[in-house]
Amino acid sequence: MDKHYISEKYRNAMARISGALGEPTAADFSDTVMDLQSIAEFSPSAKAKLAVLTELGAGTKQDSGSAANLFLAAAGSGLPPLVRELGALVLMRGGADGFAGTLFKQAALAGDWIAAFLILREAERGRYFLSPENLKTLATSLSASVPFVEQIKASISGLATDIHAVPDMAYDAQICQSASAMPTSFTEVESTILHLTEPVVKSRTAVLSPFQCDYLIALSVALMQPSKVVDADIADSKKQGYRTSDGAVFLPHSLDRPLIRILNNINHAAGIQPQNGEFLALLRYQPGQEYYPHHDYLHEDAEDYSKVKACGQRCATVLTYLNDDYTGGETNFPTLNISYKGKTGDSLYFTNTDEDGTPIPASLHAGRTIISGEKWLATLWIREKPFWPWSM
Repeated sequence: MDKHYISEKYRNAMARISGALGEPTAADFSDTVMDLQSIAEFSPSAKAKLAVLTELGAGTKQDSGSAANLFLAAAGSGLPPLVRELGALVLMRGGADGFAGTLFKQAALAGDWIAAFLILREAERGRYFLSPENLKTLATSLSASVPFVEQIKASISGLATDIHAVPDMAYDAQICQSASAMPTSFTEVESTILHLTEPVVKSRTAVLSPFQCDYLIALSVALMQPSKVVDADIADSKKQGYRTSDGAVFLPHSLDRPLIRILNNINHAAGIQPQNGEFLALLRYQPGQEYYPHHDYLHEDAEDYSKVKACGQRCATVLTYLNDDYTGGETNFPTLNISYKGKTGDSLYFTNTDEDGTPIPASLHAGRTIISGEKWLATLWIREKPFWPWSM
């Protein structure tokens, strides 16, 4: 099959579900699946994306087993991003650090900067996939746009010379199969109730691992742009002066299997039906940036741009803190006199409406000004009814 034809077919299929051609519908996802199926034999990227849509049941029957097999076949091509994704799944599974490191190194040597970033972040935490000298060389290769780049370079430059790298591990098909399957059980997390009545406000500890937080941060970089808010009055999203941050949204076309596993962790910890969640949004606040007091519930509009009529209100919000090495930046509820700053991987859950769907004014909250460092935060807004286009 002609390479140009395959490339065009893939790009058009992704454009259809990315919103670039208008709001995607259930039919758009079905058409995308058919297009990907027609080229999957010749395109590892198409096969990997088909695995994502099959895992989600987007445009096709939901089938975790088939999705895992599709992904493994795609990763077997050796395409660097897919090798890195397999490494991430192996590391999340646990018990095979050497194999995960081998995969990360393979991807990094082929030019995948995200794999290099993950290797170096793990080294900062004491898990070494390379010798000190090679880690230092890898750190100098990072561009200025990589998150925490100066911190990484400073940490790696100070490594002792006698540290021992995790030994390499040969390819293991059984580990790959186990790692690529989506978990059916989850580690229960501790929960603290910060406010008992409307709104409910709860914190949860260690919802994500530091590695999973880093993975989210790295994959968001290419999607970052000045943050916007939903404005029902003009049926648009627009940048507002009271929200001074950069943001990214993981739409279906930008998801991969490690991201789906991370989303599953967040959903389970919060007790959320996955299809009722909007698409995960990441925010980055730099010194001087903040988010003034606001509500997350939305106003209805005639064209239903806010999707309140179709999907219900944003009844709850889940904030997951992806790092904690910054000052300022607390999440503040001025009416409730509550301020909260989570550790890396912790989450904060709060309701925006009561059981009848009526907005709760006391859910007013703000992101306080960052004084130093950068704050990275994942936001998941929860609707009363299914939000995913293929579930509506």
